[in-house]
Amino acid sequence: MKTASFEQACNRAVCYANRHGRKLERAESFLQRAGWITFGIEYVSCAERELAYVNTGDTYRCTVAKEGRGGVFVTSWGDWYEGAEREHCEENDLISCGYCGEFTPVAAQWDETVCEHCGRNVSTGER
Repeated sequence: MKTASFEQACNRAVCYANRHGRKLERAESFLQRAGWITFGIEYVSCAERELAYVNTGDTYRCTVAKEGRGGVFVTSWGDWYEGAEREHCEENDLISCGYCGEFTPVAAQWDETVCEHCGRNVSTGER
C-alpha cells in the first residue's frame, strides 16, 4: 500500500535505513515495499564529493541519498549537485563554465573570465 505522498515515504525510508545500519539499499527496499517505483542506486560526484542516491526518475524529484559515511537523508540529486558545485566555487574562487562544465579561476570581474579549458568567455561565450 502506498504512503500518502512520495516525500512522506522518503522520510520514512530515511528513518528505517538509519535505524538499520545507514544503508541506502534498506531505504530503496523500503520504498519498493511501500509500492513506489525506483530505478536502482546511482552515484554522482562533484569536486571530490560523491553522493549515492536512489534513482526516482527525475533530477529534482525527492529521493533518499547518502554522502560518504554519513546517514541517509532526503534530497534531490540535482539540488545536492548544485549546492556542492556552489560551495566548491565559493571556497576556491572558481566558476563553472557554462559551455564545457569545467571549473576555471574567476578573473577580477566574472564577466571577463575566460575558461582555461575551452577558451570561451563564461559570460558571453565568445572565443
